[in-house]
Amino acid sequence: MKIIKKKSVSWTLRILLGLLVIYVVFNQFDIHEFPAAFTMEDLPGVSFDTNNGCYLLFTLSEPQETDIMSEPVIKKYRKLFDPQYDNEKYIKEWDRDAYLRMFGKDLKYIRSTLTKAITSGVNWIDGFTNLEFDWNQTILAGKKNIMEVKSRWKGYLERYQKLIDSEYFEEFSVLRPKHVWPNMLAYLQVARVYIVINMLTALEGNWDESVRNLLAHMNLSKKIIKGSRLLITNLVAKAMARNTLNALVSLMNRQECPRKVYQAIVNGLPPIRYEEFGTRKAFMFEYLDSGLMKEWAAPDYKIYNFFKYLAYHLLFQENRTKKYIHDHFVNIIRYEQTPPHQWDFELEKLWKHDSLVEKSWFWWLQNPGGKIAVNDSDGFKNLYPIIVKSYQLKTLYDLTRISVELHLEYDPNKPVMETLMGLESYKIQDPCSGKPYTWDEQKQRLYGFGTDKDDDNGKMDYRYPLDSDFAIPVILYIKNI
Repeated sequence: MKIIKKKSVSWTLRILLGLLVIYVVFNQFDIHEFPAAFTMEDLPGVSFDTNNGCYLLFTLSEPQETDIMSEPVIKKYRKLFDPQYDNEKYIKEWDRDAYLRMFGKDLKYIRSTLTKAITSGVNWIDGFTNLEFDWNQTILAGKKNIMEVKSRWKGYLERYQKLIDSEYFEEFSVLRPKHVWPNMLAYLQVARVYIVINMLTALEGNWDESVRNLLAHMNLSKKIIKGSRLLITNLVAKAMARNTLNALVSLMNRQECPRKVYQAIVNGLPPIRYEEFGTRKAFMFEYLDSGLMKEWAAPDYKIYNFFKYLAYHLLFQENRTKKYIHDHFVNIIRYEQTPPHQWDFELEKLWKHDSLVEKSWFWWLQNPGGKIAVNDSDGFKNLYPIIVKSYQLKTLYDLTRISVELHLEYDPNKPVMETLMGLESYKIQDPCSGKPYTWDEQKQRLYGFGTDKDDDNGKMDYRYPLDSDFAIPVILYIKNI
């Protein structure tokens, strides 16, 4: 009896071992290589001429006494990207922490200043986030703090103005496992302070210069969106574009805003193009960057996580895994270039989905290593919110243009909707609903439906824009000045 049991166990182990061998061998048969959706030829070349605003973005956080256009400073950044230098050598020597520390004290400073300025749940730099509050009043209340920041950051602000005035912006980034990018917190904070200072200057009576500066800032944001290769650069530029639009909207809602300012805004905000609010170029760069498969997928799986460790090393099919990513990026770009009202999918489901590759009951039979590596990479799953940000910017830009004309043509003797129907800018449809933008008479708001494509009655939530309309307040007065 014991002999029979031993033979049974022996045969069972042989069968299991045979199945394991078949399983491993089966997973060595990869698909053939497939045509790439994009190549480097699809990305415009990069100029290393000093007129490229990318230098000014990198050097923005240098100590204020630094001559940022001096040859040693320019070369410090150029050699990280320009192929005439040994980029890899200089990247290994690059001290990112030291670079970030240059702005570290000023970052703490601005945060402490904002804490002091909190009023009714919003501060002077973030006052636009709640449409129930008047951002202008928050700024006027925080004047003392704003002037302190303006004085301390004089060098940064002068530098930032040079970036705004730069001829063009082409991001330097090249394909590699680890990227070097500008100090985005410096960009974010200096830009936000620049916007607020110009709002304060306008509110104190210098409308012309301030609005010209804000329109130039909007133009810079569009240049950076268009010229960015990295998603982080694209996203921060979108945020600054949105903040600038909110600033213009807030100023236009002041009764004392001169009529000529509205005309300047009409001239300064031509219809926005996809490349000025979209992400195609950055998505393409991410797609090409994912070609460095074995670099980003290098496992952090320890031996104690045995299945992941085994799957990555024995059950990983490179071409098939690349196909998952290929299809993902092709779809992402198609989704963003298609107006939301024409989508054949629900963005919310994709956003909340925790796996890029669907896992059925038998997902582990084929290429489990590749599926695990892709699904464990947060970078691929976090792309859907970017589409929301793109259409949020597009909508706010359209609404701002409509509101300018509405301010100019406002007639208290007839319904606002009647005036809207006669405006050229109002002919542009809400990309999320496919219908005209909506006017809420009671709330005094213009809004679009947002990427969830349903009407939330003008509710605007910057913290969770997926379940939100995209709206601006429009306070109308008769303009005789």
